[in-house]
Amino acid sequence: MVKFYIVTFFLILFPLKGQSDNKIKDSCGSLIINKARESGFRSLKLSEKVQYHLDLRKCDNKDLVKAVKKEVNENQLISDSEEAKSFTGKSSSFTYCIILFIAYLSFN
Repeated sequence: MVKFYIVTFFLILFPLKGQSDNKIKDSCGSLIINKARESGFRSLKLSEKVQYHLDLRKCDNKDLVKAVKKEVNENQLISDSEEAKSFTGKSSSFTYCIILFIAYLSFN
């Protein structure tokens, strides 16, 4: 009876394993690459950035890799330029302090 279960187990397991091996894994269309294409490279966490570069390295179509990198870089530059129009955050606080310090020194 035990031999029957072992044989049945292997008869079920090996065809299922063969099906998963036949699937072609396309790293060019991974979720992380799509996320970077949609919302920019800076939206990725550190671990996702590492996985992004690994997925691009695994991709077989090198022309597609170049196109994806170019698209992500251009989208990031566009979003960075839009954010640079507003002067907020740490840089603005630092700049205001420097301007006040220079004004204080020039009046004294």
